[in-house]
Amino acid sequence: MKTTRLIMMILVLFVIGCKPKSTDSKKVFDSNKWEQGKTVSLKLKTDKAVQHQKLIIHISHVDGIQFPVLPIQIAKKSPDGKIEKMAINLEFVDKSGERLSDCSGDYCDYKSVIDSNFTMTPNEEYQFDITNDVKLPYIPGIMQMELIIE
Repeated sequence: MKTTRLIMMILVLFVIGCKPKSTDSKKVFDSNKWEQGKTVSLKLKTDKAVQHQKLIIHISHVDGIQFPVLPIQIAKKSPDGKIEKMAINLEFVDKSGERLSDCSGDYCDYKSVIDSNFTMTPNEEYQFDITNDVKLPYIPGIMQMELIIE
């Protein structure tokens, strides 16, 4: 029994230790709104190589977001200066009308894969400039945005 626990603890530590650590990948919105024309710049830098992983955008928002689809533009700048542009529609509600965010009370977390084959080398920094394409002065209820490598 003690041997099984020891093996399980070692496996957990191994899995935690193998996950790359990223920095500067979070933005908190003042007044819980994302203003039109305001670009969110998120930077990723890891201490380990990342190969063929999922890059996920995570948005925390209040329940009852007014947009079933949020169109965004992403410009990914790699360390060599190359810029790759992507237009993505973040779908907060599916075709049957069900929300795709995970909500607890008034607060919700939405996650969407923006790159399913993401690769990085250790200690190199990538910058992601994210802009919303909503034709209103601001998007209400957006609290936080971050990038996650899984």
